[in-house]
Amino acid sequence: MTRFDQIVTMFAKWGFIETPLTASQIDQLITWNWNDDAIYQIGCDCHNGFRFNEVLKDYQHIDVHEPDLGEWWSR
Repeated sequence: MTRFDQIVTMFAKWGFIETPLTASQIDQLITWNWNDDAIYQIGCDCHNGFRFNEVLKDYQHIDVHEPDLGEWWSR
């Protein structure tokens, strides 16, 4: 299962019939390496009427990236 599919499944698991983010928004967040919790929270904010670009500004000060375990695993 692709990460995109995992995100869509996560939204469905928590009761969203349709994802509150567009496919391109989800793809962009995945490309930027944002973690699943942040993507879900952004989706919830967008579902409640906030614009995607506005929400991104609110999350800039939070660590929203997937951890890079490459170095950790090599130890």
